[in-house]
Amino acid sequence: MSNKIKFLAVIGVGDDRKPRAARFDMVDEVAARKATGLVNFRVGIPRTEQASTIVVKLPEGKLFESGAGLIPLCSETTFYKLGELLTFDPNWKATGASYTGQTA
Repeated sequence: MSNKIKFLAVIGVGDDRKPRAARFDMVDEVAARKATGLVNFRVGIPRTEQASTIVVKLPEGKLFESGAGLIPLCSETTFYKLGELLTFDPNWKATGASYTGQTA
């Protein structure tokens, strides 16, 4: 895998209790992290080839929609696999994401 990370992943469970996941371009990192915090989802960085392969296949997240529409549905299998493979932001707290400008 190249040292340059191109995407970050956002995963979480919506109010409907269904798993959701999407990818965002690293260019939109600050906005994606802020939006993620509003819906109490997690930001994950793909640090392995296997994780990157899954993240690239995710649909793109939408930054200017509200609520669960921000992150589309995904399969439970994909959701749990991402949970195992991604490196999660250490700044995330129980109340949501707290972006400090530092990545994992």
